[in-house]
Amino acid sequence: MVDENFDTPDQPWAKRTRFLTQLLVFSGTLNIALLATFSFFLLKENKKTIAMPPQPIQEIGEEKHVETLTNGEVLRSYCDKSYQELLELLSDKQLVEEGYAKRDLALAVLASFHHFNLERALGGTAIPVRPILFSPYRHAEQIDLAIFPGLSDEQFQAVISFAKTEKWPLTNQGLYFEIKRAVHAHPAFEGIDATLLEAFYLSSEYLAVTTLLSRAGCKLAKEETLRLVCEGNWAIIERFAAVQKYTQDFSADRLRILLMEYLDVHSKTAARIFLNYDAEFAVRRMTDEQILMILDEGKEESNALAFARALLCSMRSDRIYRAAAQKLYLASKEEMPEPYDHLASLRRFCPHALKNAPQTRSAPPASAPVASAAPKKGKKLYTIQAGDSLWKIAKKHHVKIESIIQANRLESDKLRPGKQLEIPES
Repeated sequence: MVDENFDTPDQPWAKRTRFLTQLLVFSGTLNIALLATFSFFLLKENKKTIAMPPQPIQEIGEEKHVETLTNGEVLRSYCDKSYQELLELLSDKQLVEEGYAKRDLALAVLASFHHFNLERALGGTAIPVRPILFSPYRHAEQIDLAIFPGLSDEQFQAVISFAKTEKWPLTNQGLYFEIKRAVHAHPAFEGIDATLLEAFYLSSEYLAVTTLLSRAGCKLAKEETLRLVCEGNWAIIERFAAVQKYTQDFSADRLRILLMEYLDVHSKTAARIFLNYDAEFAVRRMTDEQILMILDEGKEESNALAFARALLCSMRSDRIYRAAAQKLYLASKEEMPEPYDHLASLRRFCPHALKNAPQTRSAPPASAPVASAAPKKGKKLYTIQAGDSLWKIAKKHHVKIESIIQANRLESDKLRPGKQLEIPES
């Protein structure tokens, strides 16, 4: 029988193995305890972070705010803003819709409704344009509005700098509206800003009108030309300048067309120009309404009275006869007979027209050929020049238009340059 307490040769190694195993188990247990402690503190820290209250909305920066309005709604709100308020919005980069920022929409309103001269502000560089249909007010008619996408920060800075340094940063249309308001407020031109006048005098539209007036022989002062332009509307002067840019037509006929457009909008200056420079054309070619405008504008000077006499000797309507006779009777401080008697008016103011005319109610035509003797020796002849009219020739030689017509047996008012006319005695 073997004693259990007897040590065998292998027993010391067994003891060592058992000791190492116990040591390994203790080390593993210790590592697990350390990992558990670390995990506990880590989860505790994460729990604190997750439990933090959310930041209030007002603490989020404005650049993080998302705009919920549409482009149309923002544009409508901008239509009620002033020029200065829109300039301040040119620095607002907040996005609205379809990639457009508030500054893009503010610039569109400035250009379309305040006539800001974006082309000059950017030095004439090419500008991308996107036209959109836009209603300034709800249920209003839609209009075309130009938006300028893709402008850089440097270009917006150039626009802001131009707006702050230029006194009149407006398009020609904007200058026209400013001038028109100023002339309406100061009819005598005494309180109008001189810089505004100079800016508009350099516009292509004003220069087109002054060039035509000068080339057609109508010499007007700057103030009188400006008054004429302001008595019309922008559509007339813009259309005229656009046509002149390509046609370069400076004839008397082109001036007549322009002045008749102004007469149609009741321009008193246009009426005075016809009265003083082209009354013959007015007598023969204008409508009764245009003739009445010229009669109403003409005062009791010699040109106005000569115009009224020419109307009495024309083949005009009874309405024109009566208006012309009334002006002549008023100038003579006489009462006009009632009922109106045209023959009596002719005897009183145009006796020369009745010398060879039948005694009828209708007035004889001023241009009717009248038999006359052969011209006397030493007769006065005049060679027609380019741009001449019967009115100018008669005024230059102090004779009546009817006398020239009768002396030369003219059948129309068209004159051929180079042809000679006999000038009757004054």
